[in-house]
Amino acid sequence: MTMGDRVAVLRGGLLQQVDTPQDLYDFPPNEFVAASIGSPQMNLIIATWTTIGCPAPRFGDQSLLVPERYRQTPRLAQWIGRQVVLGFRPRT
Repeated sequence: MTMGDRVAVLRGGLLQQVDTPQDLYDFPPNEFVAASIGSPQMNLIIATWTTIGCPAPRFGDQSLLVPERYRQTPRLAQWIGRQVVLGFRPRT
């Protein structure tokens, strides 16, 4: 990835994403690309998007604080009460 300026990610012969290496790393379109691109790999966890206190993803007895600017995103409302996949990548 460090030598290419465009990278194609295939899975079972189907194109998943074509993008710059940095955009593959920062904006994967699905779980497959997220989990297979980058070092260290992204960790994925299933959470439920709740409105306890404020909109937040909740997993087990933990929840994440979402910055106000993102809580105001109109598309976010469609996920309340639904399961989402959170991606965490350790900082290097």
